[in-house]
Parts: sequence; C-alpha cells; structure tokens
Amino acid sequence: MIPKGRRGAPELVARYAKVDLDWPLVAGDSFTNAYLGVNWWAAKRWKFGLGWTRTWLDKERVDGVTDTVLARFQWVY
Repeated sequence: MIPKGRRGAPELVARYAKVDLDWPLVAGDSFTNAYLGVNWWAAKRWKFGLGWTRTWLDKERVDGVTDTVLARFQWVY
C-alpha cells in the first residue's frame, strides 16, 4: 500500500484460521483464531497497526477463549 496524500492510507485486515493438531500419534486437539485489525501507512515504508485477536481452544474436556490486542510500528525495508 502506497499512500497518495498527506494523511497516509488506511488498510483493513481480517484473518480466520482453524487448526486441528490431533493426529494418530499426537493428541494436540484444535483451536480457532479470528483477527481484525487496521493498518495506517504513514509513508511508503512506515506503518502503524492495531489489531484484536480471539482464540477458541478445544482440548479434550477443557474449552477456553483468549483475547489479544496487538499494536506495532513497522518499518518495511
């Protein structure tokens, strides 16, 4: 993404993943992950990102939910 104006350029990001780690020799169970975020490209090589992730765990008789917030500055070389 290359910003054209003085205010930079926004970029919306969404991801979804479902991972099953239960193999015949490994009891890894499964989890599902969803991510929503926004990046702001301040310049061609600089961006700021803010995102939220929710992960659902399904392990035998234990279920869990985890939320994560991620913020970062990034220089793209």
